[in-house]
Amino acid sequence: MHAEWIPSGRPAFVPRCRGFGARLLGLDAAAVRTDSQELIRVTRQERDLLRADLTLVSADRFVLPDAVGTRPRADWAALELGDPTAAPAFDAVLKAATALAPESPVGVLLAGPLALASFVSGEGIPDSLDAEWEELVDACVIVLCDAAAAVVDAGAHVVIEEPAAPSAAALELYSPLWNLLRHRRRPALVVVLDGHPSGLQADGAVAAVAHGAAVARWDASVEAPSAISGVASPEICADASPEHTQALVQKVQALR
Repeated sequence: MHAEWIPSGRPAFVPRCRGFGARLLGLDAAAVRTDSQELIRVTRQERDLLRADLTLVSADRFVLPDAVGTRPRADWAALELGDPTAAPAFDAVLKAATALAPESPVGVLLAGPLALASFVSGEGIPDSLDAEWEELVDACVIVLCDAAAAVVDAGAHVVIEEPAAPSAAALELYSPLWNLLRHRRRPALVVVLDGHPSGLQADGAVAAVAHGAAVARWDASVEAPSAISGVASPEICADASPEHTQALVQKVQALR
C-alpha cells in the first residue's frame, strides 16, 4: 500500500471495527450495511475516535460473500462477481469509500480467497485441495481481483482477511490477485486470524501481514500491549466499551 498509511519507522494501526461505530451513533448495524450515507457517518466516527493510520470503511467480512452467494458444487467453477454496484452492501461501501478517500486514507476489507471459498461452498476448507476445490479457489481469486479493482477505483486500499494461514499449494493459486495489486500499485494488508502466515510476503502485492496478537479481539479483558511491531489490526466489536477502547488506543499510540 502507499506510504501515506504506513508511518515511516513505526508500526501502523489499522483496527477492524464490527458494528462499533454504528452502536456509538445509536444506529442499526444491519441497516448501515446498505446505506452509504450512514456508512460515511460511522466511518468518520470510528476514524476520529481511533485515530487509525488506515480507517476501514467496512470491516464487514460478509460484504463480498453476500455479493456472490452460495453455490452448489456443480457451479463452483462458474463463480463470478458481476457488477459490484448491484450488490447493496458492496455498492454502499464503494460509494462511502469514494466520498471518504479524499479526506484520509481508507480501506475496505474483503474476504480472502479461502474465506470466500468456504462461504460459497458452505463447507470448511479441506487440508488438501482436490481438483474441484482448486477450481473453486481459482474462481474466488478472480472474484477478488474484480472486487479489489473496484476498491482501488474508489480510491481505497485493500485489506484481505483470511481465517487461517493459506497453505503453499493454496498460495500458488493467488497469483492473479497479486499481479493485479502489483499492476495497480496498491499492495494489500493481509490479516490472518489463525496460524503463522509464511509465504504471504509477495513483493509489490502485500504491504504487510497482521497475525497473532496483532489481530486479537479488543474487549474488557484485553490489556494494552507492551510492544507492537508491523501492523496492529485488532477486531473491535459492537459491544466494546468506548472508554476502554479509547484507553487502549492511547496506549497503542504511545508505543508507536
